[in-house]
Amino acid sequence: MKLIYALSMVFLISGCVTVGGLTKFSPTTEKDYPEKPATCDFKIQSTLPDPNAYEEIGTINGCSGTNDILQYKAGIRPKVCKAGGDLVVGQVNGYGVYCISTVFVKK
Repeated sequence: MKLIYALSMVFLISGCVTVGGLTKFSPTTEKDYPEKPATCDFKIQSTLPDPNAYEEIGTINGCSGTNDILQYKAGIRPKVCKAGGDLVVGQVNGYGVYCISTVFVKK
């Protein structure tokens, strides 16, 4: 009975948390890039970009709670736009949930 209660609390709490609220942007360069509007558009993919075309500017860490790429993109948009990002390379854990991403800017 206690197990059922504990599991129901986990599902209840996880349903109340937004994707963006669980993630944190950490810069990987000392350069500052111009902030973009909060609703900016950026690419999201699962493979690394051409290093001649893009430069890494940071990472987004923290499991998002979703395996839906569009939901993840919407949740991290404010952090990516504030950092000036143009591309995000998302990685999923063993459950298919987005937990870490690398943010890039066009050179």
